[in-house]
Amino acid sequence: MRKTVLIVLCAMLVFTFTITGAFAADTYYVNNATEIDSSLAQTYAVGKSGTQKIGSGEVYALTGQGLQSISGDQSSSNGGGGLISENGSVEIKTDIIKVGLNYYYSSVRDSGLIEARLENKVGSGYQFGYYDNNRQFVAISSTSVTRLTMRIISGTGIGVYATDTGEMLYSVQSTSASNKLAINPICTNDDSITWFAGYQYYGGFEYAMLGAGKISVINVVDIEKYVMGVCANEMDESWPIEALKAQAICARSYVAKYTQNSTYYYNCGFDVTNNTYCQAYSGCGTVGPKIEEAVNSTVNRFLSYNGEVCEALYFSSDGGATEDNYNVNGNNEHPYLIGVADPYEKSVDDLNSYSTWRYELTPSELGAKVGLGAVSSAVASYSDMGNVIAINFTSTSGSTVQVLRSYCRTTMEMPSIRYTITKNASGNFVFEGSGWGHNLGMSQFGAYAMARDYGMTYKDILGYYYTGVSLSYGVL
Repeated sequence: MRKTVLIVLCAMLVFTFTITGAFAADTYYVNNATEIDSSLAQTYAVGKSGTQKIGSGEVYALTGQGLQSISGDQSSSNGGGGLISENGSVEIKTDIIKVGLNYYYSSVRDSGLIEARLENKVGSGYQFGYYDNNRQFVAISSTSVTRLTMRIISGTGIGVYATDTGEMLYSVQSTSASNKLAINPICTNDDSITWFAGYQYYGGFEYAMLGAGKISVINVVDIEKYVMGVCANEMDESWPIEALKAQAICARSYVAKYTQNSTYYYNCGFDVTNNTYCQAYSGCGTVGPKIEEAVNSTVNRFLSYNGEVCEALYFSSDGGATEDNYNVNGNNEHPYLIGVADPYEKSVDDLNSYSTWRYELTPSELGAKVGLGAVSSAVASYSDMGNVIAINFTSTSGSTVQVLRSYCRTTMEMPSIRYTITKNASGNFVFEGSGWGHNLGMSQFGAYAMARDYGMTYKDILGYYYTGVSLSYGVL
């Protein structure tokens, strides 16, 4: 493919340099049409093929040493280096997703229900049956009733009742992940909408007795409809379209990776949960036209690495840099999660309530978090990206404890791993930092800034935050 190179016109730049046979490496000042500014973010290059915003593509300056690439911020790294390929294919296991809405996972993760209700808002009743091994619904019976209540019967079964009359309509013995009651709305198109627990959902539902004598509730939904729901929870409809597209691909890749692996929630009968243990999802009620556009314009596109779908982790904000997976989780299972400097987020600090934060803890409060008595010192170690990856604590009695990797966030109950620790005049420990989340993969506020303020596309965003990845079409 022939590359079109745009050259920055000399008339657009005012250089400060000393001539020594070539251009010197001094500061370049750019006129952004309103004032002289040291930022390149609002500058355009002009070439034979037209104009292009600096930082959004292949823009070069002609210097005494030849063509030099110009990035959106000359102090930043090149991130992940861009997408390796955009037109490959990657195998996915299914395009039908099972989402655990209410379920039993352990004694501390038990949201199972004594009864569950459905209401068909767009349609004419329900079918009863089961989903086969290909996740296709097989109907056994049906009803025109649009308001249903599912209850436990005989200790091991689930009965379906008309909510308004109490009449039993259907029942099944359901005590295993492979023997579940399935209910599918009757509708003339694929956009049937069912109300459950105050939220609207596309697709059908499964119910089973899978722990603690309660009903598990599972939404069975097309992957693209699921991704719309995730995007509506993870970003706002008002966000830039390119950021929403990047989010859609991340959400789609993440859930596809989970369905590839039976070690996650397989025994619970579903692929992912609807909360922050996986991805936030509460159906389709808040999906707007912009989110629909973002999902539909990237349909069936996945992030891949070496021919496999990526677990495309993302989070709210990094505060200045993401981090290597090894430094957070202690393994090399995700080689595409490599820390990158992030100069972009700062342009949306006014929108991000966690662009800066501060917590103050007494020596005793800090000691309680790490299992020591009163703490006398807390010394943090930092990665090359400037994130906390270890903290050594010493108590007033001389005992020591070390906190490593992700525990620098979770054990310390800090919003992120990007912070400093100081001791003030009162003897308290002050944690000052920025960002919110685990610092792995894509920063959502960074994506917002890159799209809105730097003119970057979703491909630019993904290629920056993930290293060595490709954009691939899913193949069943």
